[in-house]
Amino acid sequence: MARVAERLEKILQRESPAWGIRPVPPERRDLGGLDLAVLWFDLSVGLLVMVTGALLVPALGLGRAFLAIAVGTLIGCIPLALVALAGQREGVPTMVLLRPVLGERGSFLPSVLNVVQLVGWTAVEFWAGSGGLPFWLAVDLVIVMPVSWLPLAADYNRFARGGSSAAFGTYAGYAAGNAWFYALGALLVLATGASADALGIGSAIVALAGGGIVLIALLVGESDNAFADIYSAAVSTQNVANDVSQRRLAAAVGALGFLLALAFTAERYEQFLFLIGSIFVPLAAVFLADYFVRSRGRYGEAAVFEASGVRWLGFVPWSAGVVVYHWCVPTGPQGWVDAVGGLFDGVGLPFPLFDSGLGASIPSFAIAFGLTLLLPRRTPTR
Repeated sequence: MARVAERLEKILQRESPAWGIRPVPPERRDLGGLDLAVLWFDLSVGLLVMVTGALLVPALGLGRAFLAIAVGTLIGCIPLALVALAGQREGVPTMVLLRPVLGERGSFLPSVLNVVQLVGWTAVEFWAGSGGLPFWLAVDLVIVMPVSWLPLAADYNRFARGGSSAAFGTYAGYAAGNAWFYALGALLVLATGASADALGIGSAIVALAGGGIVLIALLVGESDNAFADIYSAAVSTQNVANDVSQRRLAAAVGALGFLLALAFTAERYEQFLFLIGSIFVPLAAVFLADYFVRSRGRYGEAAVFEASGVRWLGFVPWSAGVVVYHWCVPTGPQGWVDAVGGLFDGVGLPFPLFDSGLGASIPSFAIAFGLTLLLPRRTPTR
C-alpha cells in the first residue's frame, strides 16, 4: 500500500499547469496494469465498505448477502473499467471526457455534482438501519460503491500506458477489494452480532483482533481514499475553471471536507448511497453509449476540446435515467420522495415500480444507454 501512496503523490507532484486537463503527454504515461490493480484495490477497501456490507446481512441472510455482493461487484466494476479505459485512450480526466456528449459548458454540471459527492464522502458520518431489503436493491448497494468512483476513474488512468492491461488491472483490483471488504462486513455482523454501523464494525474488529491496532491501521489506510477524493475534486473543479491551481483547489477541498466532518451528519447512509447511484449510474450509461458505440471508442483531442457550449440533447437520456432510478427506488428527503410519488400517481403508474423489486441501477442504466443511441449524430470535428 505504501507503493500506492507514493504513486498518488507522484501523480499530483508532476501535474504541470502547461497541460492541466489537456491530454497527458506520452512520456508522462508510465502506470502499468499491476500499478493500477494495486491502486484500485487500495481505493476499494476501507471501513466504509465493511459498513455497507454489514447492512445486507440483517435483511438478506448471509448466503443471499454474499450472492448480492458477488453480482453487484461483477456488474459495478464493468463501467468503472470502461471509463478507465476511455481515460487511458484520451489522456484526460473523467469530467473532460463528458464534453463531446454534454458540451463543454454542459460538463460543468456533472463536475459540480462530483465535487459535492467527493466533499460528502470526505465529511459523511455513518448511520444505518436494518429491515427488509429486496435482493436487487441490495445489489444496488454493492454496485454504487464502484460507481461512486466512476467520476475519478480517468483522472488516474490517463497516466496509464497503452493497451488493455490498465483496464483489466482496474477491474481486477477494485473487484477483489470490493468483494473482500463487503464480505468482511457481512461476516463481522454474523460472527459477533455487531450493529451495522461504523461503531459496531469498529468494535467487532477490535474484539476479533484482540486490540485496536488493526482498526487503527484500517483507519490510517483511509487516507489514500481521502487523498483521491481531494485530488479528483480539484481536477473536476479545474474542468470549470481551468486556470486555477490544482494544488490550491486540493487544499481548499480538503479543508472544506474537514470542517464539514465536524458538524455534518447524514440522515441515512443508505440514502446517501442511492442518491449517488441515481446521478452517476445513468451518467455512466450516457457516456459509455456515446463513446464506445456511437464514437467507436475514440473521441480525439479536437472533439473533446472544441467550444461546444451545452449539448442539451445529451441531458435527455441522463435525465430519463435519473427519473427511472427514483421511480424504482424513492430516494432523497421525504418532500422530494412525496413529490416524485405524486407525479407518478398522477399519471396512474405504480410507485415505486414493482415495489423496488428490480432494483434501480440496471433499469436506469438500460434506459439511459438506449436513449443515448437514439440521439442524432454529431457533426464530425475537422
